[in-house]
Amino acid sequence: VRNKTLFSIADCESSALSVQTGISLVIKEGARMMHTCYGRDWSCAESMASASHDLLQAYNSLVVLGDSCKSSDPIALAVCESEAFQLSSNLGVAAGYIWKSADVCASSCNLAKPQ
Repeated sequence: VRNKTLFSIADCESSALSVQTGISLVIKEGARMMHTCYGRDWSCAESMASASHDLLQAYNSLVVLGDSCKSSDPIALAVCESEAFQLSSNLGVAAGYIWKSADVCASSCNLAKPQ
């Protein structure tokens, strides 16, 4: 979009991240459904999608931080502080899923190898 008076760069970034976050949630829920309906182990895909979701949420917090922390408005500064905590939380949760993915996905690959 070339008209920056209608759409800010931060709004465009935030919208794109929302779409990506939605995709990761679909993958995560699809993995759960495959396990529930067909008894297949999709824990690797579910864990990786969860990590991706939280990393995208963290990036979205960075976009919000970029705008709100520059302001001198008290409400914007409160949003800045809140997003900083949200960013830390999302990074911590994502790190947990990344570690889980390393274990789960490695064990899934070992099960699939011919003996």
